[in-house]
Amino acid sequence: MRRRLPVAVAIAAAGAAAGCVPDSDPRWQLNHDRVVAARATPPHLPAGTTATIDGLIAHKGSPTTIEPPVRVVTAPGTPAALAMMVSPSDTGVQVTAPSADVLDAVRASEKIAPGQPIPLVLIETFGPIPLTVNHTIFLGDAADNPGPGAVMVGGMAAAPDTPLTIPADVDVALSVAADPAAAVSWLTSCGTMHDDDEHAAFVHVQPADSQAGELVVVVRATDGGVGWQRFPIEAH
Repeated sequence: MRRRLPVAVAIAAAGAAAGCVPDSDPRWQLNHDRVVAARATPPHLPAGTTATIDGLIAHKGSPTTIEPPVRVVTAPGTPAALAMMVSPSDTGVQVTAPSADVLDAVRASEKIAPGQPIPLVLIETFGPIPLTVNHTIFLGDAADNPGPGAVMVGGMAAAPDTPLTIPADVDVALSVAADPAAAVSWLTSCGTMHDDDEHAAFVHVQPADSQAGELVVVVRATDGGVGWQRFPIEAH
């Protein structure tokens, strides 16, 4: 039986950690200090290649930002051959996969089948609050983050970063053209989100809700890749 690395966690668990909520705010609430998603580009690193790390960060009272982490370390129990892969870069933090020989040695020591990706858990801290999440990347094969699938808002195509205007006090349908197997998260600081973990959701801006803010959709692929789209949004 194949045994996982001691530092590995399920992709779904890593995704949940990246969107964790420390208090009673609903998970779709963007008006809150939190890491919405952490991302490696690319999420799977062939031998000798490098990925950059960033995160989509929500802030109470202001729009989301895309930021590099202020600190990244490998999780306790990481094999020594993988523990020194993190280094600063001009854009923040990067991770470099070791040579093919080193990866093969790690597979052998951790009972991972030849050629299979090696999961590596990173503990990433985003400032200045700080906010810390676990994030799993994969070594020894190649895969990219999911592309920006088409987003529909109220039956109309929505272009990323383009302001949206929606009617108030009605259900406004949302959908994203993502792989059916992918995990989807919708978040907003305008109105109330419903079915926030479905490919098709809806938002309803009631009179007591915030009438303007931001809409975000995050897509997490089954192989650990992450993509997101953001839209300023206002109800009238």
